[in-house]
Amino acid sequence: MKKYIGLFARMDAVDTYIVMALKLVLALLFSVETLITAELINSIIQSLSGKSAASFSVYAAGVVGFWLLERAFAYLENEYSARLKKASENYLERHFIEKKSAISYEEFEKVEIQELINRVTGNADEKFRGFFENAIYLLGIALKITGLLCLLAYKNMVAGMVLLLLILLYFYLSAKSGKENYDAFEESGEKFRRADYYKSVMNDRRCAAERTLFDAGDYFCKKWFATFEEGMQIELRALWKLFFRTEAGNTVATVFVGLIAGILVLTMSGGYITIGFLIAFIKSMAGFMDTVSRDLSQKVSAYVEGVRFLKDYEAFEAIPRDAAKEEGKTEILAVTDITFRDVCFSYPGCREKILEHLSFTLDNSRHYALVGENGSGKSTILKLLMGFYEDYTGEILINGINIREISKESLRRLFSYVPQEVTRYEVRLDEYLGCKDGGRKQEILEKLGLTLPSDNSNPLLGKIEEEGIDLSGGQWQLLAIARAMLEKREVYILDEPTAAIDPVREAQVYRIFNTLMKQKPALMITHRLGAARMADKIIVLKNGRVWEMGSHKQLMKKKEVYYQMFETQKQWYTADGGEKRCETI
Repeated sequence: MKKYIGLFARMDAVDTYIVMALKLVLALLFSVETLITAELINSIIQSLSGKSAASFSVYAAGVVGFWLLERAFAYLENEYSARLKKASENYLERHFIEKKSAISYEEFEKVEIQELINRVTGNADEKFRGFFENAIYLLGIALKITGLLCLLAYKNMVAGMVLLLLILLYFYLSAKSGKENYDAFEESGEKFRRADYYKSVMNDRRCAAERTLFDAGDYFCKKWFATFEEGMQIELRALWKLFFRTEAGNTVATVFVGLIAGILVLTMSGGYITIGFLIAFIKSMAGFMDTVSRDLSQKVSAYVEGVRFLKDYEAFEAIPRDAAKEEGKTEILAVTDITFRDVCFSYPGCREKILEHLSFTLDNSRHYALVGENGSGKSTILKLLMGFYEDYTGEILINGINIREISKESLRRLFSYVPQEVTRYEVRLDEYLGCKDGGRKQEILEKLGLTLPSDNSNPLLGKIEEEGIDLSGGQWQLLAIARAMLEKREVYILDEPTAAIDPVREAQVYRIFNTLMKQKPALMITHRLGAARMADKIIVLKNGRVWEMGSHKQLMKKKEVYYQMFETQKQWYTADGGEKRCETI
């Protein structure tokens, strides 16, 4: 609780403590109001019986003044709560964006982390403020209860014990409902996340062609509805349970209030309390119990949910950040060699080893191609080299230094990376390329044969706005290659960057790349061996190991795995089973 209030204090300390103070003062005034009302009623009775009315005027003025003071405090509390709401919205949105962007790649890929992020960041502002307001509300209720108990116990201990028993029963039922509700919302959250995925498939323009061609719209619509309905049913069952518990509590409360009233009447007949106190106390307790019967069960339930949410929030905050800047780590400015030494690796949650005692060395100023069947570990090697995963055995060395001893910021500055699935950032061309040298940019684009459908030299990519240009998958890949070539890095990594480009254009792109980047080491993955043959050395992977390594000519002479793969692919590009060879092969 202290830690949570401290979080709000960091957002806006002044407004946080003012809201708390006003809420608590309003709660304390509740018992004072009961006493003033009791004295007012007693003074009215006295004046009606012919006694002095001076005290009546005093207490009447006191009630009016008290009412005005209460309204003023309530107004101020609403004003400062609105200011705190705005501050929390700004802080939390910025904080969650920064936190999610800083989560390490390895952690971000875990399903349980995705579920946790979804639970914490979904409607986070409402959850945080709701928990804060519920906590302050319950503190206020506790003060009101304490005041009523003290007043009642002072007059009649038995009635005080009955009221205490009633309050404890309410808190127990409410706490139980809160735990069950959060469990239900946690389960339904998983369903809603899956439903959101189906919804994105139906709404995403990039899925439109496939969705239309295979008539998959109805299928995904049904999947969305079924999954969403399943989540709704889970929440509805929990809400019905809460409703029945609340109504049961209200029935019990009515009986208890009647019992307390009866005890007070008996006490009054003995002369221990006045008529004014009886009327004022029953009025205050009836109003209090009406509020409690409507709100307490939900507030306690929400508070318990908030406590569970706070645990999730703390788990979210504990997710390791991708520490790019690390003190005491080595900085690398140039690369002379890269070595994998007896590296073994399995993806998180998977027992199967993707890499099995993998060892090889890459020299400076050479271009290498990684080839092999699907699942042989090609892309995994790149991810480990760039520091995306650290849970491997063996050593990965750059210039003889273990990459675990190199700062992540320095490590990542070494690489220019073109992924297989290019992220389509819908921004201006210059922003996408990150290039201020217009002449160099134009030279690279022309050599790659990339002509954009726009007269503007810096067009908006994608159809996010009317002026944007729509690009094909191949054009996006060429843009990503151009961006990599424009970056001045030590090592160039290409993970099947030409999968959406035809074989002839692919061969041309690799020739241009090899010519312009011949002084820098490069590591590329490709399934088309016609492109791989242009590399200085080819590394053939099989079962997570280096099966063979050498130039195209050397591997063809060995007539082993690479030779068989090449001969198989050669038939794809020949007429009638192998008479005419394609230029790229």
